[in-house]
Amino acid sequence: MNVTFTLNGKEVTAEYEEGMSVLDVLREVCLIKSCKDGCSGQGFCGACTVLINGKAMVSCRQKPESIEGKEIVTVEGLDLVEQEILSKSLVKEGAVQCGFCSPGLLIRIKGFLDQHPTSTREQKAKAITGNLCRCTGYQRILDAMETAEENWQSKNQDISGPPRRNKFFGEQYGFEREFQPKEHGVGSSTQRYRGVDMALGKKPYIADMEVENMLHGALFLSEHPRAKVINIDISQAQTACGVVRVITAKDVPGKRVIGHIIPDWSVFVAEGELTKYVGVVLAMVVAD
Repeated sequence: MNVTFTLNGKEVTAEYEEGMSVLDVLREVCLIKSCKDGCSGQGFCGACTVLINGKAMVSCRQKPESIEGKEIVTVEGLDLVEQEILSKSLVKEGAVQCGFCSPGLLIRIKGFLDQHPTSTREQKAKAITGNLCRCTGYQRILDAMETAEENWQSKNQDISGPPRRNKFFGEQYGFEREFQPKEHGVGSSTQRYRGVDMALGKKPYIADMEVENMLHGALFLSEHPRAKVINIDISQAQTACGVVRVITAKDVPGKRVIGHIIPDWSVFVAEGELTKYVGVVLAMVVAD
């Protein structure tokens, strides 16, 4: 099946298979790696946020046929001025740490600023509720939104000076220290290393890396914490489209039990054995 749409200003026709999402099309077919998969298609994290006809939406919950004839914009499609303002605002205010959620947040902020040139901090907070960040605590993201807002209409790319929260961590204990632009080392406000690359989705994570003829592995996990495995039937899985091999406990030549102190963690549970927790591995599928 094919779908034709506009991606970052260019019309593209992408081939997709049943079961794929727009995120899959963007990452696997169009090779747009700024869109991250943070929740396996549940639509909970917002890391895969893109603009669809100007509206910020999670791409993992959209079906490819739904974007026929529509316009999609990712971080790569923003003009350089917008990229500069948004990424530097995030970095300056300390709103980028691991960077995994940052491209999705950046796109969400772009869509919000286009529709709301000025807004309250509460409105900004409400706008990003669909994007999860496990690192920053959100207040610094809101700081970054305020900084970007101040420069958005004028298109000022000079995002310099001290961050809004410019005191040394620990001021609640009396160790208050103001930002000193020329200082270096402990106590100075240093920007995140490669923070701009992270914000723009240019730093590759493991899932972003591609090699020729690369295969993917997916684990099939137990849904029951305490159950006896009577039979594992892999016949249908073996004949599914794209599947190269299905691996079970029978294929493990050595010990299947590991553990740091006590070897009590089964790598694969075999037929006739008991599961010990929800999520124990029953099989692994290797496919394209």
